[in-house]
Amino acid sequence: MSMSYAFVVPHPPILITGIGKGEEHCAQSTLDAYHDVARAIAELSPQTIVIATPHGRIFRDSFHITAGTSAKGDFRDFRHSGNRLQIDLDSEFAEALVKQAASRTIPCECSHDLNDRLDHGCMVPLHFITQYLRSPFTLLRVSISLLDELQHYHFGECITQVAEQLKRTVVFIASGDLSHRLKEDGPYGFNSAGPLFDAQVTAALSESDFMRLMRFDADFREDAGECGLNSCIMMAGALDGRAVRSRLHSYEGPWGVGYAVASFEPLGEDPERRFAVIRERQLGLINLFNNTKTPERQQEASRSLPVQLAFAALRDYLHHDSTPSPDTPYVSQLLDSIRDDSFHPQLQQLAELSQHRAGVFVSFKINGELRGCIGTIEHTSNSIVDEILQNTVSAAANDPRFPAITEDEIAALECSVDILGEAEPIDSQLELDPKRYGVIVTHGLRRGLLLPDLEGVDTPELQVAIALQKAGIRADKPYRLQRFEVTRYT
Repeated sequence: MSMSYAFVVPHPPILITGIGKGEEHCAQSTLDAYHDVARAIAELSPQTIVIATPHGRIFRDSFHITAGTSAKGDFRDFRHSGNRLQIDLDSEFAEALVKQAASRTIPCECSHDLNDRLDHGCMVPLHFITQYLRSPFTLLRVSISLLDELQHYHFGECITQVAEQLKRTVVFIASGDLSHRLKEDGPYGFNSAGPLFDAQVTAALSESDFMRLMRFDADFREDAGECGLNSCIMMAGALDGRAVRSRLHSYEGPWGVGYAVASFEPLGEDPERRFAVIRERQLGLINLFNNTKTPERQQEASRSLPVQLAFAALRDYLHHDSTPSPDTPYVSQLLDSIRDDSFHPQLQQLAELSQHRAGVFVSFKINGELRGCIGTIEHTSNSIVDEILQNTVSAAANDPRFPAITEDEIAALECSVDILGEAEPIDSQLELDPKRYGVIVTHGLRRGLLLPDLEGVDTPELQVAIALQKAGIRADKPYRLQRFEVTRYT
C-alpha cells in the first residue's frame, strides 16, 4: 500500500455555513468541488489522511509533526462554536516519519502542539471530509517550514516511503490558499503578481507540472502573498516518480484570495518524473556556471531578474556603445541562459516580463546616494523587458541632475527596478500612504511622479510637495492627484 490519491484544497473558514452565514455561496464553485473531493476520499476509505498545513507550528529550519494519540479542533477563532472535531492521530506513522527524515538528514520535530488544537488549515478540509467518510481513519498533521523547496519535496518523498513501510492506504491533502492579493478591496489589497501567480500555479496543477512549482522566484511569491505553495510541493514529493492523472476541479477568488481545488491520481512508475533529482542536477549546473563568473558578475547574478536586466543593459550601453535590446551581447547572453534552461527558476518570470507592459522606473545609487533615476509613468514599449532596457540607459545617461554613469562605477552601483501598477484617481492626500503608494500630480500638461517608500518621505504632504516641485507646479495651482503601487526589485 502507499499514496492512493492526493488533493489540493483551500482553507477559508467562511466556507463553513455557521461562519459564512450565506456568504459562502459566493464561492459556490469551491464548495461544489470540495464536496466532490470529500466524496472521492470517502470512496477511497484511507487508513491515514496526511494534511500539510501552513498554519501549524512553522519552524525556520525544521518540519513539525503533531504528536499524541488524538487532536481536537474547532472554529472558535472565527466566532463559531459549532463544528467541533476530535480526530485520532497516527502516532506510529509520526514516529516512523521522524526516523525516515533523519535517515535523509531532513530536520523534523515531532511534539505536541502548543495549544493542542487543530488549525483551520486542517479543520476546513476535515469539516468536508467527515461529512462523507464513515470508516475509521487516523490523521498525520505536518506543518510546512521555511526550508527550501527541495527540502519540502524530499519530505514528501519520506511520507510515501513510510506509507509503503507501514503498508498504509494514505491520502495526501495539500492545504493552502493561493494569492491573497487579487483585489484592491480584498483583505490584503492588490498586487499585480497575485493574478499572475495564480494563473501559473493553476496551470501547473492542471497539467501535473510539479517541476514548475519549484521554480517560482522568492520575491514573486512574496509579492503574490501566497500560503499554499510549499504544501503543494510537499505533495509533489509524495508523488515522486509516478505518472499522475490530474484534474483542476475549480479555481476562483471571490474575496481577493485565490482558491484552487485539484486532485491527483497516481498511476504507474515514471522515472522522468523524479523532479528533485532533475532539479538538483539543474541547480548544480547553474552553480557551476555562476562560479565561472567574476565576483562582480556573480553578485549581479544573485539579484532579481529585473535588476539583472538593468545591469546587462548598462554593460551593453557602456561596453559596446549600443542601445541595449534583446539582441545586444550582455542582454542576449542573460536571456539565452534563462530560456535555454527549461528548469531555470526565473523562466516563468521572464515570460511574464516579456508578455506584459507597464511603466518602469530604474534607480541607481552608490553608497546609498542617488546616482540616477528615470522612468515611465505608463508603458512606452512592447514589454516590461524593453521598458527596463530603455529606462536603464535614461537613468544612467540622461538624468539631468547627474553626470552620466561611467564603466568604472559599475562595481559600486546599487540598482532597483520599480514596476508600476495602474494609477487610480484620488480626491485628497488623506488617501495616500507614502510607504505603500506612489503619487502623480497633474496640472495641464505638467505632470510629476514620486515613487513610494522613499527614505525621508514619511508624510503625504511631503510626498505631494516633492512631486509638485519635480513637475514645476506651484502648490497654489489646482492639480489632480493619482496614486499607484509598485513592485520593487533589488
